[in-house]
Amino acid sequence: MDRRSRSPPSLFDDQEFGGGARGGADERHVKEELVREHARVSEDAVSGWEKAEKEAASLRDQLEATARKNSSLEDRVVQLDGALKECLRQLRLSRDQQEERLQDALGDRADQWRSEKFSLEIRILELEAQLETAEKKIARRPLLDALEMENNDLRLKILSLAEQLHLQTVESMKKVSALEAESRRLQALARKPSSGDLTWEIDLMDDFLEMERLVASPGRETRNGSPEAELRDLLERTAELEEKAETAETEKERLEVTQRQLEEGERKAEDLWSQLQMTGDSRAQELLEKVRRLEKNIEEERALSAELTGKCQRLEEELSRKRPESELRRATAAAGKLHDCQKTIASISDFSCCFESHIGSMV
Repeated sequence: MDRRSRSPPSLFDDQEFGGGARGGADERHVKEELVREHARVSEDAVSGWEKAEKEAASLRDQLEATARKNSSLEDRVVQLDGALKECLRQLRLSRDQQEERLQDALGDRADQWRSEKFSLEIRILELEAQLETAEKKIARRPLLDALEMENNDLRLKILSLAEQLHLQTVESMKKVSALEAESRRLQALARKPSSGDLTWEIDLMDDFLEMERLVASPGRETRNGSPEAELRDLLERTAELEEKAETAETEKERLEVTQRQLEEGERKAEDLWSQLQMTGDSRAQELLEKVRRLEKNIEEERALSAELTGKCQRLEEELSRKRPESELRRATAAAGKLHDCQKTIASISDFSCCFESHIGSMV
């Protein structure tokens, strides 16, 4: 009050010393302008203050909404974290169960493979024994070929001897018939009367010469010089040849049976060998295909497990990274807005203080 009471006289004294009535009117006009200016500034300050209060209220509302949202987000994050942990637990449980089933399946398959391998080894040993027997029979094939060639040679010899025997038998029969006819003729001559002894002796001599000629015919030799001995020799030789022919036929039949058995053994050995190869190859291919399928399934399951584990880890990292970042961003934004409001309020307060001091100084 003292300052206000003292300030006008000093101002008016200065203006009085500045001179004149015109100067006083200008000063009043300037004061009125300053008053209007100060009133307008005060109104602006009041409106700015109200606006700042409204902005501060809205910022407080936003901050509360942000806090509520953060709380709900934290609840959601907690729920997601629990769901993620449950998912990981189920994933680990499923993976353990799957690995256990896989190990059981592999163990069962390994037992089955071992049993099949044992049976195949036994079958291979049997087939090898049969093959060895067939190879031994095949090794006797040259002997059978030699026996067959000898059999053919004996057959040719038998045919040749039979032909010779037939010719000799025919020739001997002819000679026997001639001798019997001559004997009958001599017996008939002996029963005739003794007249004509000279003619009879001549005929007898001719007959004797004829018999000697027949006996000494070329291509024939006798042991005792008699037809009976020659006939016996021929019969004995024929019997020997027939016996040899029977023996050769028996040997031939035995060789044919042996050859058929050998051919049957060779055919069985070939069938067994082809069957062994086909069985071994097909079984090995089937086992290899099963192993490949199991390995592929294992790799797929491992890849799927690794992918799910990676996704879970990435989700955990993203949640753990986003949660503090989002909270920090929200807190930073809220702090920035609050700081702006505080700065606005402080600037309005400073302006009001300055305005009041200026008004006070002017008054």
